[in-house]
Amino acid sequence: MKKCIFCFAAFVFTISSCTKEVTLPGDPKYIDSIAITNKINDIIVGQQHQFNAVYYPWDAEGFDMFVWQLSDNAIATIDQTGMLKAVDEGVVIIKLTSEVTRKKGKTELSDEVTVRVEPIDIEDIQLDKDNLDILNRSVAILTVSFVPENAKPKEIVWISSDETVASVANGVVKAKSAGNTIITAQVKGDDIKAICNVKVNPIIVSSMQFETDSIKLEVGFSITTKLFFDPDSTENKDVIYSSSNPLIATVNSTGVITGLSNGTVGSMGAGPGKATITATSVVTGVKATCIVEVFSVPDLVTVSVEKEAVVATSAGLSGYIKPILHNNSSKPVNILRFRVLDRFNDYDISIPIGTTLDAHSNYSDIEWIQFKEKDTPRAEFTFEFEGKNDYKSSCLITR
Repeated sequence: MKKCIFCFAAFVFTISSCTKEVTLPGDPKYIDSIAITNKINDIIVGQQHQFNAVYYPWDAEGFDMFVWQLSDNAIATIDQTGMLKAVDEGVVIIKLTSEVTRKKGKTELSDEVTVRVEPIDIEDIQLDKDNLDILNRSVAILTVSFVPENAKPKEIVWISSDETVASVANGVVKAKSAGNTIITAQVKGDDIKAICNVKVNPIIVSSMQFETDSIKLEVGFSITTKLFFDPDSTENKDVIYSSSNPLIATVNSTGVITGLSNGTVGSMGAGPGKATITATSVVTGVKATCIVEVFSVPDLVTVSVEKEAVVATSAGLSGYIKPILHNNSSKPVNILRFRVLDRFNDYDISIPIGTTLDAHSNYSDIEWIQFKEKDTPRAEFTFEFEGKNDYKSSCLITR
């Protein structure tokens, strides 16, 4: 019976030796487990935390070294002392491993902890400008910065106290009309805010000019002026008109110029009367001017010499000229009769009856004339203007 009991004990010992190491009296102690101490569940971006590592039992033999590992180095970093540095928001798993020596060889032990990295809370926000002056119809951009700088950005709600002056969306300020408004940037769902005082200034004229620098106008006729402003988007285009010589030409408050007189009595060689029309901005005082030449009706058409030549002939030197007709009017003129003469001679010059000279145009299709005298020749002509065909004029041909 005793022999059977001994055999059974030997059998149990053999089986247990196959499933678990057995430490016999006098054998060294081996490490059973390792652990991370000083564990945490969360940490804020930018902070650090020191983890520690231990093995059990503390007096065991066969320890090699601890190895620290991270599941995502973009979220945090850890050195081989167990110092954790939080880098970005997210969840990271910290794993501690070690190869230890056992009776039957080396084996790996491990422990781990999951840590959530939380963002830095916003304490305040600031705008890059406290005050902003912009021109109407222009655009400006306001930029938000967070305090502290490494705080996690949040959605910003933008508000304008007066949308008729300026609107705002995502920091883009659009000026709509002259005036003042307050732009507010506020963290969504929070009371943290910053403001900027915005002044929208009107677009004012920097320079202006008339459509033309000079105007030819008949006595008794009127013409409406046209002004061009720079910039063209000028808001207030009110001007005050004036004439340097109201006896020659007047101008009313809407810029209509009326010719009153050519400034002389009669038309023979009289030429036009002149006046300077000035437009002055009521906002900036900048000015634009144009010269008005006022003609009496007979002075609408004048003649000058386009070309002059001296030709040698068997009888000596002979002079030639080629006249040119000028229509000084802002309306068409029909030439009915034209001739050139001097004190003793009437030169046979012919142009087509009813030749039309358009407004401010010239007619130069006139033949060359050979002079027989030294006197200055003159031109005589009749013309039709505004439906009347009894206008006659005479002028010296300027050489």
